[in-house]
Amino acid sequence: MKILYGIQTTGHGHIVRGRAMVKELISQGHTVHIILSGPPLKNNWIPDYFENYEHFKGLTYVIEQGRINIPKTAKILDVPQFIQDIIKYEPKDYDLVVTDYEPISSRFAQINKIPSIGIGHLYAFVHKVPMPTIPNPFHILIMRYFAPAKYPIGLHWHHFNAPILPPTIPPDVHNADSIQENKILVYLHFEDMEDIITLCTPFPKHEFYVYYPIDKPFDKDNIHFRPLSRENFQRDLSDSAGVIANSGFSLSSEAIHLGKKLLTKPVTRQTEQEANAGALEELKLGRVMKELDISTVEKWLDDPNPEPAGYPEAFSDIAEWIGRGNWDADDELVEQLWSRTNHMPTFEPQQSLF
Repeated sequence: MKILYGIQTTGHGHIVRGRAMVKELISQGHTVHIILSGPPLKNNWIPDYFENYEHFKGLTYVIEQGRINIPKTAKILDVPQFIQDIIKYEPKDYDLVVTDYEPISSRFAQINKIPSIGIGHLYAFVHKVPMPTIPNPFHILIMRYFAPAKYPIGLHWHHFNAPILPPTIPPDVHNADSIQENKILVYLHFEDMEDIITLCTPFPKHEFYVYYPIDKPFDKDNIHFRPLSRENFQRDLSDSAGVIANSGFSLSSEAIHLGKKLLTKPVTRQTEQEANAGALEELKLGRVMKELDISTVEKWLDDPNPEPAGYPEAFSDIAEWIGRGNWDADDELVEQLWSRTNHMPTFEPQQSLF
C-alpha cells in the first residue's frame, strides 16, 4: 500500500512511536510518506528512513511553568496557514492515511475520502475511559476532533472493556542488568528549571538526572541536567529506580512497562494529562502531585518498585493488521496484545470518573 503517515511533534512521544511504526510498515513492503506538524525537531530525532517527509507548522500550544498559556497559544495559532497546508497538499494516490494525532493528514484524508487510521493514546478517549471529574469541555472537543480518524486505535494502560490496545513500547526501552536504587530520572521539561532544582535539592542521597531543553550538560551537586537525547535518555531510564515527570502517556508507559516507580505532575489545564494522572492513581500505577511538592517526593522515594507491566512488542502486529485491510475488525488484535501483557492492573470504575 501507499500510505501517508502523519506525526504530531508537540512533545516527543508521537515521534518515538511514529518512527517505530513507520519502520515496521516499510519493512512489511509498504511505501510510506510522512507529514510532521508542530514544533520543529532536531535532526537526530528524524531517522534516515524518513526519506519522504514534509514539515508543516500545524497547530500546537504554549506551556510555561507547567501550565498552558492560553494568550500565547492563541497568538501563535495560524489557522489560515493550517487550512492552506491541507488544501495544497497533493493526493499522490494514497491508499491509506495513518495519523498519530496529526491534524493535517487527518483533514487531508477527510477531504479526499481516503480511509484513515488513528493510532495513539488520545484515540482511547473516544471510549469511556477515566476523565477528570469536571473536565474542560473545550479541551474535550479538541481531544476528540483535533485529528479525527475513521478507524481510531486508542492506547491505554487498561482496556476498560473497550477496543483499546496496550501501550506501544519502542524496541530501545529495556532495563539494565543492574538498577541504581538512588538514581531518579526527571523529565519535567514544561516546568521552570529553578523549580526543579528546588524540588530535588532536599534529597542529597539521590542522584537526579534531569532531561531539559538545554544545549550543554551541567551538574549542580547531585542534580545532573542533560540535553534532550533519546539515546542518553533511554540509557539513564534503564538503570534508574524511578521516574518523576509530567503526566504524559509515553514516558509513563515506558516506566510502567519496566517496573519503575512513577511520580507525575499533570500540566495544569491540559485535560489529557489530568486524565492520565487520574488513571494512574485509579489503576495504582503511580503517585500524582498537583504541584511540584517536596513532601510528596519524600514519601514517593520510599515507595517500593511495582511489578513490571511487560507490554508486548506491538508494532509488527499493528502493521500486519493495517496490511490486511479489514480495519473494522480489531477485536482479535486487541485480545492478542492484552493476552501477551505480563501484568494487568485491576480496575474498579468509580462514578466520579465519568
